[in-house]
Amino acid sequence: MAQTLGLFDRILELEYRRHQNEWIADRRPIGFRWRPPATGIVAGGLARSRVSRIWMARTPAWAAQDEDALELFREYQRLANRRWPLFAACAAAVVVSGMILSVKAWLGA
Repeated sequence: MAQTLGLFDRILELEYRRHQNEWIADRRPIGFRWRPPATGIVAGGLARSRVSRIWMARTPAWAAQDEDALELFREYQRLANRRWPLFAACAAAVVVSGMILSVKAWLGA
């Protein structure tokens, strides 16, 4: 599980550094441990949930043109599809916890 999440974070960081326009088009997703500066936790977490589901089934065009990204995607998809139920539960927990923290911060709690 940790390996799958680590691969996902590496893919996001690679997308952010080498394919920033595509990262922005993906709604600026954040990783599970990796987060670029000045990125919102709630919006980034929702974007992460969206791309994590899409990327399990489909490699985006930007990654197909980047050999490093393609290698990471192949491994990510292999691991994520084997571990989908656990991965989905963890991803949901991360999104919900991020939303709770944001609401608490907004309320000043």
